[in-house]
Order: sequence, then C-alpha cells, then structure tokens
Amino acid sequence: MINNGLDTAPCLYFCFSEEGVILEVNQLFCATVGKALNEIIDLPFDRFLSVSSRIAFHTNWKPTLHLQNEVNELQINLIAANNEQIPVVVNARRTSHNGQTMVECIGIAIPGRQKTETDMVAARKAYEAALSTNVALSNARIEIERQIDELNDIYNLTRRQNIELSQINKIVTHDLQEPIRKILFNTEQLTVFTDSLPAPITSALQRLVSHADNLRGKLKGLQEYIWLTEINNPFSTVDLNEVLRDAMGNLRRQYGEDSFLIESVDLPSINGDSGMLSALFFHILENAIVFSGEKSVASIKIRCTGLTRNSLQNLAGHYRYNDYIRIDISDSGQGIDAGVQEQVFDLFYKSKDSRGVGLGLALSKKIVEHHDGNISVSSPAAKGTQFSIVLPVSQNKRL
Repeated sequence: MINNGLDTAPCLYFCFSEEGVILEVNQLFCATVGKALNEIIDLPFDRFLSVSSRIAFHTNWKPTLHLQNEVNELQINLIAANNEQIPVVVNARRTSHNGQTMVECIGIAIPGRQKTETDMVAARKAYEAALSTNVALSNARIEIERQIDELNDIYNLTRRQNIELSQINKIVTHDLQEPIRKILFNTEQLTVFTDSLPAPITSALQRLVSHADNLRGKLKGLQEYIWLTEINNPFSTVDLNEVLRDAMGNLRRQYGEDSFLIESVDLPSINGDSGMLSALFFHILENAIVFSGEKSVASIKIRCTGLTRNSLQNLAGHYRYNDYIRIDISDSGQGIDAGVQEQVFDLFYKSKDSRGVGLGLALSKKIVEHHDGNISVSSPAAKGTQFSIVLPVSQNKRL
C-alpha cells in the first residue's frame, strides 16, 4: 500500500511494474485523470498516455530505465476521462521491493505550459510579421519619397514649360500678328500699281503676299495648337453623331455640298469636349477631301467598335480596365506612303501636294491626347487611308 505521505502529496505519484501495469497511484493522480482508484489499478499505464507519449514510453522511456535505472524531466501527456490531454513533467526511477522490480514516478502537471508555448510561438510569429511589415512600410516610404521627388521635378519642369508656352502664345497672338497684318496690307496696296511696275517686281510682290499669307495661316494654326494646351473646360456627355454632323456642315460650307460622301454607323456618346471633338472630325475628314486624288467626291466610311483596355498601360505592373471605343475613318484617296506615316502627326508636317500649313493632323493628335486616347494611321499598299482613334467612354477629367 502507498504510504500516507505520498498519497496526499501535492504531486502526482504512480508506480507500475516492469510489464507496465499500474500498481499504485496517489489521490492527485486519480483527480488529474478523473478516475477512481479501482478504475486505475492493474490497468496498463500506457492506456493513460496520448498516442505520441505512448510511442515515447515504449521506444525511449522503458529502454532508458533498463539501461540507466532512471529518467529525469520527461514530458508526457496524460489522457483524462474527458479526453483532455494534460502535460506532465516526470522523474522516474527503477527500484525493487520484496523481490519485485517496479518503476516509481513523481510528476508535476503543467496544464498551462502548452498554452504558454503556443502563445509564445504566436507572439514570435506576430513579431516577425510586424518586423516584416515594418520593413515593407519603410521600403514603401522610401519609394513614396522618391516618387514625390520625381513628381516635384516633373511639376517644376511642367510649370516652367507652361510659363514659356504662355510667353510664346503672347508672341503668336499679338507680337507677330500685327507685323504680318501690316506686311499684307502694304504689299496688297502695292499690287494696285502692278500695271506700271516691271514684271520682276510684280512677281516678287505676289510671292511676298503669298508667303505672308502662308505665315499668317501658320501663326493662326499655332495659336490654336497652344490654345488646346491652355484650355480648361470641364468634360460633359457628347453625342458623337451630333459632333459629326457639325463637322460635316463646316466642311460643306468650305468645300461645297458635293465634295464628299460619308457612310457612317451610329456613333455612341462619350465624355469629352464637344468643340474639340468636332474639330477632330473636321480635320480628319478634311484630310480625306484634300487628298481624294483624281476623284471629284471623297468617299469616306466611319466604323465604331467597343473595347476594353488597361488605362494604366504606361505604368508597369498596374492595371485598371476601362471601356473605350475605336473609331475607324477610312477613305479611298491617294493614301500615305509608309515611309512618312509616322510623321503625319508632326507639327507643320505637310506633303508636297498639300495646300495647307500642316497643322490639321497635329491638332487632331493633340485633341485625342487631351481625351486620354490615341490615334494612328495606316495606308495598306497606298490604297486609301484609315485613321483609327481610340477614346475612353467615360472619365472625370478637366483639360
């Protein structure tokens, strides 16, 4: 029988035979596993162990006891009546009483240890996550500061350029227009006397009037180009059918009622500036009329398709898909040579056969870019020309 001191000790006491059969346990052991004494004695000890502790008992604990006669600070998990696992730290010693070899064990239950270790692991993971987040935030802050510096440089450059453009606009609008006007006025006055002037002087005067008039046209176009940069009208919903009709009306007044024939699908409404979009159609259609070749009537087709594209395509790794439309305007005119198709949108570019000043397509590109779109041209085998204009359907933007 177990002595009274061990039976009431504030620790677990249990004893089992070499075969692993329980011989004695104290009151605290009974209370810990939640069973009465008669439900424990003569049962295999490993019945009260968890699966992992049972394996350790047979593969490590018992062989060590046979070799060293004792095991210290061994952690096992007892299984209570309610199937709860109770961690216990055990010291065991192999002894002999009355010729019987047995293993006596003293243990201390540490039910809070597992939770403490779990909390420690969780705290460490939280610390590592916070450290990682802090590093990421630090890197993000460095990147944001770099981008702020870059944006500040861009802002300062843009501000200087806007000031310069404003000065150029003033020169174009006032300082150059008046001298050109006076040159034209005076040369036209001189042409009154062409009958009494030598032929070479008359020819020179006519060339001077022509050059001055051409220069005035370029200044007017340049003024319009700069105006597109400075205008700040809010966008609104624009019916492209109405815009097209407005452009067609202006073209008929300038080139005649029968100068062109347009076949167009029904066009959608988009967010934009109606005046600019009307000018866009005017310049593209005018190009078809001017370069219709030997045909007396320019034949023009307008098609429109919807598409979805990434509005942040200029930012690597960023995506925002929005609805766009593509308007294809094609004609059957003389076409554009492949070697100059990249240049047709340049400011003041004009072909040898052009009577204009080379601003229409440059203005068209400027208008499209103000609407966050893009424009391209193709002319397969020099058989007609097709302009493709891609515009967003909706946007919250001011020019």
